[in-house]
Amino acid sequence: MKFAAMTVLILAGLTASAQDEMMQMKPPPEMKNVEWMVGEWTTNFKMYPPGEGMEPMNSTGTSITKMALGGRYLQSMATFSMGEMGSFEGMQMLSYDPDAKKWKAIWFDSMSSAGMEMTGDLVGNTMTLTSRPTPMHGMGNQTFRATATKKSDKEMSFLLEMKEGDNWNKMIEGAYTKK
Repeated sequence: MKFAAMTVLILAGLTASAQDEMMQMKPPPEMKNVEWMVGEWTTNFKMYPPGEGMEPMNSTGTSITKMALGGRYLQSMATFSMGEMGSFEGMQMLSYDPDAKKWKAIWFDSMSSAGMEMTGDLVGNTMTLTSRPTPMHGMGNQTFRATATKKSDKEMSFLLEMKEGDNWNKMIEGAYTKK
C-alpha cells in the first residue's frame, strides 16, 4: 500500500513538473533576430518567367508580417498583382528550430495545392531559405531559394530563385518598403 501511494505521489510530482515546463515554454530567443521583418510593407518586384526570350513583368503588392502563436512564429500575409494574370496571395509561417539550429518556414499560396517547406539560416541581416523539391503544376518537382536582406529599418531586398541543374535562375527580385 505504501508503494502504491509513493508511486502516485511521484507520478503526480512528475506530471506537475511537466505541466510547469509546458507553461513556461517561451519562443526561441532567436525570434528576436527577425523582429525587423514585422510590419506593413509595400512590394515592388520584377518577375522573371521561366524560359528564354520572355520579358520580366513588374509586380506590386502588400505584405503584413506579425508575430503569431505567442511569438513562436513570424506570420506573413501577402498580395501581389500579376498583371493580366490577376492577383496572387501567399502566406508564410517562419520559426527557429532550436533542435535543428535552423530556420524553418512553410509557404502557402493561391497558385499551389500544397505548402512549400523551406529550411535555412540567418547570417547577419540576410535570411536564406531553400525549399525541399516542391511539385509545380506542369513543371514537376522544383527547388527554390528565397533570400531576404535587411537594407535599413524601412527596406528589405528579396530574391527568389529556382534551381535548374547546377544553376540558380532568378524568378523574382525586388524590394519591400515599410509603410
